[in-house]
Amino acid sequence: FFPIYNNQIVFETIFKINQILLVDKENHDYIAIKYCLPLLIELYKYSQENKSVIYPSIINDSINLMNTEFAYLYGIDDLAEKIGLNKSHFIRIFKKYTGISPGKFLTKIRIEYAEYLLLYSEYSLETIANLCGYSDSNYFCKVFKKYHGITPREFTINHHHSLDKYVKKKTIKIFLCKK
Repeated sequence: FFPIYNNQIVFETIFKINQILLVDKENHDYIAIKYCLPLLIELYKYSQENKSVIYPSIINDSINLMNTEFAYLYGIDDLAEKIGLNKSHFIRIFKKYTGISPGKFLTKIRIEYAEYLLLYSEYSLETIANLCGYSDSNYFCKVFKKYHGITPREFTINHHHSLDKYVKKKTIKIFLCKK
């Protein structure tokens, strides 16, 4: 139901592997054992957790539509129309089965994709806003700040700083293990 980048542990582990591989081009066996095995375990757990959720087909369809077309949806009106339901009825049944309003669900998908783009792409804020379904960067920043309590720029600085520290720390340990 959910794109894999919605699982924070998987997302962070893939990033760690990538960062370490960029720095240490010789210890691939160590990296495979240390990070890939836990990643596979986490992916398996994630798949098992999501198997147990059974929604009516209309909810599945709307979740799939949000996951695949979040950048092109003009809001819940558009989504309700695409799945053939009245907006009020759609909101009511979506919340009944998922525990969250479709608007919040759509925002969550968009913001999590934006997080990914902020950390792993060179795109401008305006481009990221557009790729995530926001009409302009000002509105995107407002939604992002409401969701996280910090601006996209602060988010990027905070996460790059902590990731840089992590990579440096792990790089030192890897080189120490080589000796």
